[in-house]
Amino acid sequence: MMLGDNTVVPHFLGMKSTGSRGNPGNQTNITLRWGEVVGMVYPTDDRNYNKKYLEYVVKVVVQDGNGPAAQVYYNGVQLENLFGGVADFLKYTLRPADTTTTTQAGKLGMGSKVLLLCISGDTHQAIILGGVRDGTNDNNVDTVATGHHLEFEFNGLNMNINSDGELAVTFYGATDADGNLADSADTAAQGSVLRMTKDGSISFTSAATPPE
Repeated sequence: MMLGDNTVVPHFLGMKSTGSRGNPGNQTNITLRWGEVVGMVYPTDDRNYNKKYLEYVVKVVVQDGNGPAAQVYYNGVQLENLFGGVADFLKYTLRPADTTTTTQAGKLGMGSKVLLLCISGDTHQAIILGGVRDGTNDNNVDTVATGHHLEFEFNGLNMNINSDGELAVTFYGATDADGNLADSADTAAQGSVLRMTKDGSISFTSAATPPE
């Protein structure tokens, strides 16, 4: 498109007259978005809007329809609450990307990958609905052999309930966002395991006092 003064406007940009009103999209943001956590804003921070709960900054690559993609930062994003009540609650934190390290062009960082949606389409009321599995860790894969099971690992503490209903809790020590042992962790303390087996027995192995 060429204007009267010979200015060339790219085909992916729209034009409107000065002073005309239109929908900027802030109240019609109804698309489920995918992004990476890049910041944490605690209630004591002046940037925190609600002053009670932890908020996140999420980097999202936004593309609607056939339009151009744009990198957008969503601020003041809260994490959904599993129980949604007063008496029952579950609190946990997501890991933000390390802003002190640079990633390759087109590559994501080690921050938590999340899905977010805006309440009533309001861009300023985005809620993190949950996380998306990150394929960076080749050990965190699904296999038929594991069967019906539950497993989670948080900050170096792993819990596994296998298909026989047996429980194993293993201590590794605090980890960085990439899953490696943090500098503050003691490698000699790794390996403590609590087990409850299908015969009803309970056993405990401590890294400090290895079994004979």
